[in-house]
Amino acid sequence: MVKKATKEAAKEEVLVHARISNPIFVRKTLLESAILGAEILKGYERIKNLESKKTNYRNQVKKIIKELRELIGELENEKLPKVPHINEARPVIKESFKPKEIREIKTVKFTKTHSDVLDEEIRRLQERINKL
Repeated sequence: MVKKATKEAAKEEVLVHARISNPIFVRKTLLESAILGAEILKGYERIKNLESKKTNYRNQVKKIIKELRELIGELENEKLPKVPHINEARPVIKESFKPKEIREIKTVKFTKTHSDVLDEEIRRLQERINKL
């Protein structure tokens, strides 16, 4: 019987009401703080996106530098004829460098990003503030 009594007591819901002075002001303040939190998350997502782009560009630059070093090594290893009037000085190449192949970077567009979701939530919260 003790178990039955505790189960019935757990089923009962106890409602507690508290009076809040200026409830509209409190609600508006809470919604505004929720907007600020969403904007902070949006900024964090933007920073993460920039960091990933930065590492991607850094990797591309490293790869290009590696290819350039290989090309320079190949050029130095080839037996080029010596120019008689220049004493062991490297000639200045005036032509622009043309890479072996040009690679295109494909961009992929996502339909909805985390930033878009945050924008929608900020808009909804501002609408709720405007209704107050």
